[in-house]
Amino acid sequence: MLSKKQRINLRSFAMTMQDGVLVGKDGVTENVIAQVNDNLNAHDIVKIKILNNCDIDIKDVAESLVYQTKCEIVTVIGSKIVAYRKSDRPTNSKNEKVREALNK
Repeated sequence: MLSKKQRINLRSFAMTMQDGVLVGKDGVTENVIAQVNDNLNAHDIVKIKILNNCDIDIKDVAESLVYQTKCEIVTVIGSKIVAYRKSDRPTNSKNEKVREALNK
């Protein structure tokens, strides 16, 4: 469970990130789940953009991602979702920055 301070730090870190996963008209598919898992395993954090042609509500997409990927939602703003899950992989330059943001 992320504290409020950790959420704030991760949210500010995510502002500079590119969108890692796009959710289109088909919604949360197996491919979307695989991409989210890959990004979370590699970087601990992922920024997801919900495209305009997606018929599913953004809150429902966020709930589905939490259920299927066991991640925590950092923030939902507009058409963007930022998700976090600590990976068991050794640190690299990207997830080291994320872990520094958590410990500020």
